[in-house]
Amino acid sequence: MTMGRRPDPRRCGPYRLTTNSSDPRLLAACEKIGATLDRVYSERFGVTPVGPPAEEIILFRDLAEYRHYVEEDGRLAAGYAGFASDIDGLVVLHAGSGRKSAITTLAHELTHLVHRRSLGTNLPPWLSEGLADAIGYGTTEEGIGPLRGVVGVEALAERLRGALDRGWARPLAELTALPRSGFDRGVRSFDYEQSALLVRYLLLDRELAPRFKGYLAALARGERYDPERFRAALGVSWEGIEEGFDRWLRSER
Repeated sequence: MTMGRRPDPRRCGPYRLTTNSSDPRLLAACEKIGATLDRVYSERFGVTPVGPPAEEIILFRDLAEYRHYVEEDGRLAAGYAGFASDIDGLVVLHAGSGRKSAITTLAHELTHLVHRRSLGTNLPPWLSEGLADAIGYGTTEEGIGPLRGVVGVEALAERLRGALDRGWARPLAELTALPRSGFDRGVRSFDYEQSALLVRYLLLDRELAPRFKGYLAALARGERYDPERFRAALGVSWEGIEEGFDRWLRSER
């Protein structure tokens, strides 16, 4: 790790933290996120993480250090802002794009690790990313905030509305069946936007929310994900899901 002298060990709630950042507000936010994430995850998604977190957060002060780490480690698929590794039990990110971006990335990537203790390791990409966004985009220095319409994801919503108007977005039946190798591929993709907003819609809809959480609970009990089983659990046809999602998306301004 290229951080000069090895920093003193720190904690972000139950998570080990290695960092060369001296931003007290960022470190305080990290503590709040780590200390409350399991509780918020359980309340928001209806499933409870099993066992205590045992992962480590590596937080670089700037982008160059992060990129050097990624290159040395050979992680060609690592994201621009950060990434989570279930295998290593790591979240790695940088604060070079500002405190706000680092906080959102941290909450998102930590949520990916909580998936493992809650829902297993075989989540489809749309669900894994959408659930992580349902935590990440609402997180600020004050902690993990509530879900309120498209608050915090206004730019994603506007981009997706434009894609739907032009017929560029995938049918939801196709999105929910994508393997990781097919997710967010190609020159023009709206998979992340659809995933983030679809999960938010399902969590906020009065009728669908308990059914969606019921399906997540089935996954937590060991049921293997199947897109048709997911649709059946919602009790709505694909056309009905598309129509309801579209109405919600266009009504939230």
